[in-house]
Amino acid sequence: MINKKNLKFFTQNNLLFLFSIIGYIIFSGIVISRRVPFFDEINGWNISQNCSFTELFDVSRREGHFILWYLLLKPLSLNNIGFEWSMYVLNLFFAFSAVLFMWKKAPFNPWLKMFITFSLPIQMFSVYARCYAIGVLLMFIICAIYPQRKKRPILYPFLIILLANTSIVAGIFAFVLGLLYCYEAIVDLITKKIVLKDLLKPFVVFSLGSIVILSQIINFTVPYYSISQEYLHFRFYKFFAFSSYWPKNVVIVLQAFLLLIGPLFFKNDKKPYILAVLSSLILLFIGYKVYVLDIWHYMFLFLFFVCTLWIYINENAIKTLWQKVYYAMFMVLSFMWIFYFKFPWHWNGFYKPTTAYLQANMEKYKGSKIFLFPTDASVIGIVPMLKNEDIEFYSSLGYSYKQCAAYVNQWNPQRVDFKSIKRELLSEPQRINNSYLFVSTAESWKNDLPYFMSLYEQNNGGIKIDLYDKTNDVTIYKISVAEKAKNAE
Repeated sequence: MINKKNLKFFTQNNLLFLFSIIGYIIFSGIVISRRVPFFDEINGWNISQNCSFTELFDVSRREGHFILWYLLLKPLSLNNIGFEWSMYVLNLFFAFSAVLFMWKKAPFNPWLKMFITFSLPIQMFSVYARCYAIGVLLMFIICAIYPQRKKRPILYPFLIILLANTSIVAGIFAFVLGLLYCYEAIVDLITKKIVLKDLLKPFVVFSLGSIVILSQIINFTVPYYSISQEYLHFRFYKFFAFSSYWPKNVVIVLQAFLLLIGPLFFKNDKKPYILAVLSSLILLFIGYKVYVLDIWHYMFLFLFFVCTLWIYINENAIKTLWQKVYYAMFMVLSFMWIFYFKFPWHWNGFYKPTTAYLQANMEKYKGSKIFLFPTDASVIGIVPMLKNEDIEFYSSLGYSYKQCAAYVNQWNPQRVDFKSIKRELLSEPQRINNSYLFVSTAESWKNDLPYFMSLYEQNNGGIKIDLYDKTNDVTIYKISVAEKAKNAE
């Protein structure tokens, strides 16, 4: 006889949940096992490892990523535990928690939950070890407790502050959430639903949190690649221009259309709609006018929309035929986001073969100073890979990668400072003859060598370079201080 209790397990919701979670785990495992970290993933590890708590505030003014991810990495990075896998596991913990939380709490159809689980933003942030997965989890938690926001005068503002401390992109959503909270508080005061003292707790939390955020963005310096308006516009249009890849075109048109006609769906409460539109407009404005954004930044446009529907449906039933049609179109949009962009999940991080080269030739380089060019990418992954070796690595601006200053100044448009390199060499004359410069020559950075040589010819700052060795990934120069420059010092 068939047990009816067992049959209850085989519901549509449970079957789609199992399919989604199993598929999610398989996908994440395959991609992470094949990936080599991007520069900014490695950079997050290095910053966490070499910058104190107070120095992290200086880094944020140049990075655009706030302190939460760096603080979470510190127990691992300070003890050099499991680079690079430990940061992938930590990131996946937050990403997987976000997915489970959505399945448990989101008021969505199980098919829509499955589409969101496999959408590009969720999949990307699961395998991209940066601050974004924490932001997604916090956004989902905020959505779930939104109906109790007025009954949670400490927790709700605190979660908004935490969200703002992940990245500028997630901070946009946190900023608009804070604005709406303040708007509701003013309305409640005017209508005498609350008295002034009821706002004391959220006021304290928002005030202290705002100080923390402002201290990280005050005097924010735009990186060199964001200075050119032409380049800003080029990168912006790259992600929103139509192409022969039709799923991308469908997403662009359908999401814009649904946002435009949103007031017809959000007829009982326009605040969630304002949240989605205002957050999206601020993000688009930043990407068009202020800061070069990449595909992982624009992924938040979809997540803003998901959270908007979540917040609205939590408190309002879908009743009319039009609302049901709108909801169905959003399901189509979510499905198309699975295919939106052909993302290069695997990247040939050429610092790995360079690390292998150094390990194989350690007798030559032991006790040496090695300067890496360019400052903002290339062989910087060597730094954590060879942390325990008797080699000290420097940026092409002359800063040791053991100093936080290297990460504060790494986006300097000059990208190389020969005078600082000379000063560093002269600080330990006994090691001048054991100093090297590594210039990347891998395919993706093939222009760096001629760029470096043009800088060197314009102003070598008293530095002498002699070709020492070459691999498929780097050209290696032995560097010293020219005799005239040495005497001048």
